[in-house]
Amino acid sequence: MERPMTTVTLDVRVRVGDEPERRIATAEADTVAEAVLQVATALRTAGEALQAAAETLPAPAPEPPHAPRGTLYDPSNEAAREAWPTPAPPAPGG
Repeated sequence: MERPMTTVTLDVRVRVGDEPERRIATAEADTVAEAVLQVATALRTAGEALQAAAETLPAPAPEPPHAPRGTLYDPSNEAAREAWPTPAPPAPGG
C-alpha cells in the first residue's frame, strides 16, 4: 500500500517585547525531519551572519569612571549635567 504524499511546512516565529511577531524561518519538505533540518540550517546561517556583523561594530564608548553603574551621561541634557557628579580636579603635583 502506498503512503499518501504529504508536505510538511514548518514556520518559526519570534516576538520580542512589544514588537509584532515575525517569521524568521520557513521550510517545506516531505518529512518533519527534513523540514527541521532545513530550518536549523537557515537559523545557523542567519546566526553566523549576525555574529559576523556584530564583530564589525565599534565597541561602545566607556562610561565615565564616576558614573553610577547602568547609567549614561548625556552632555546635551542640562538637567543631567547639573545632577551628574563633577570629578575632583587633579591633586597638585600629580
